[in-house]
Amino acid sequence: MRGALRFVCATLAAALVGGASVPACAQSAPYTFEVILPMTGQAAFSGQAESQTLAAFEKYINANGGVRGAQIHFDIKDDQTSPQVALQLTNAIVAQHVPVLFGSAVVATCASIGAAVSATGPVQFCFSPGYSPPKDSYSFATGATIRALTKTILMYAKLRGFHRIAFIGSTDATGMATVAINAELFASPDLRGLELVADERVSTGDVSAAAQLAKIKAAKPDALWTSTSGTVFGTVIHAMSDVGLDVPVLTTTANASAPQLKPMAAYLPHELYFNGVPFQLGDLLKDADVRKQGRMFADAFKLIGVEPTPLHTLSWDSLLITVAALRQFGPSMTADQLKTYTLGLRHFPALNGNYDFSAGDQHGLDSNAVVIVGWDRDKQDFFPASQLGGIPIKH
Repeated sequence: MRGALRFVCATLAAALVGGASVPACAQSAPYTFEVILPMTGQAAFSGQAESQTLAAFEKYINANGGVRGAQIHFDIKDDQTSPQVALQLTNAIVAQHVPVLFGSAVVATCASIGAAVSATGPVQFCFSPGYSPPKDSYSFATGATIRALTKTILMYAKLRGFHRIAFIGSTDATGMATVAINAELFASPDLRGLELVADERVSTGDVSAAAQLAKIKAAKPDALWTSTSGTVFGTVIHAMSDVGLDVPVLTTTANASAPQLKPMAAYLPHELYFNGVPFQLGDLLKDADVRKQGRMFADAFKLIGVEPTPLHTLSWDSLLITVAALRQFGPSMTADQLKTYTLGLRHFPALNGNYDFSAGDQHGLDSNAVVIVGWDRDKQDFFPASQLGGIPIKH
């Protein structure tokens, strides 16, 4: 039988539920979760990072007793960063009547999956904060909402004294969603004093953004805010260097990858900041429960010999929530049970903060779970730049 919870031995489920000893065949019959990720294509860097997180989580859980004595496994399928391929893969998985589906890692592919599952299931956990699932649906998205992330970035800019802000976003779903959120936030009382002095777009297929960055330079901004990611972010940063614009840049955690940033060292701006996650505060993080989750996360990545980045955190909490539900309901867990369990969480400490789904946004976190981190060009490493909510740390 194929499915998100796949068992070879029919007796295994009964043994686990009843608390009996696990039969020998459990070693060859793990809980297998279906995953859709962009392992190739424009967002492959995200898919590859998330696949490492899944590998670390799998190895850690299995090394610590598994779930009810059974091992777990993630079966990853490549959507090629294509919404069409993601939908095809989703339809095949839905036909297996699984309770949960993880993926994908960008808004467009998450939305494609969500269109097929949000109303009827299975439960979807999208690994992109930019995705906005329907309220009370079977679809959920990782971390804080794109509005909360953007608010924290702009609050940090305001408190740093960067009042003239230029923006450049991509023409994809994430970029256009950010445009709408910018319009709302720049007009909000909390961010009074910030001015949007330039507002540009770049296509995911553009090989240069020099014309857009020349317009931005002419507007004399104090800082540049860009929601672009991956290869498009690289195009924007190259263009900044080409036109001679060196102002602080604020961007998303999707670009907070040392392997991605190190080859760009020659043309990175002197100040580069990302929205980050609580564990990056280290000893500055006051919440003991969340600190404990951070230690678990770090220990898991040691098992696979990978240094984790903020990008690796995006999928972690969805896995924690699912495993917690699985431990409660057992191997016969249904999509309805997982959905109800998740929507009912009010204080679930995890890596990225304490989850409370009462707001109805299907994310469970707000701007108080967001920090700003900077990139040290000399040390080629990240450092905490703000407390939770974007309050700058003096260095």
